[in-house]
Amino acid sequence: MKIPTVHNNGTGGKELLEEAMVALRAVNTAIHEVSCMTVHGRDYYVQGGPDHLTVYRDACFEQSERIRLLQTVSTDLEKYCLGIQQQLKRNA
Repeated sequence: MKIPTVHNNGTGGKELLEEAMVALRAVNTAIHEVSCMTVHGRDYYVQGGPDHLTVYRDACFEQSERIRLLQTVSTDLEKYCLGIQQQLKRNA
């Protein structure tokens, strides 16, 4: 992952950190909201006929995958924030 270098000719470190923290909070909110989405067999059984359980399992997998992808973004943003924070501490 590429972390921006905090220096006098670039964007201020505090600004970089604040932007990343706002994004991180938004992604974590998205994780919570997506996790709250209902995935219930009663909403899928009409789609698959006799194979309706496969449709439901696929929907469960897709929901898990959405959350996993968002968690990956969250982890990346955490590393990004940490990299900037470490530079700010060194430069203080």
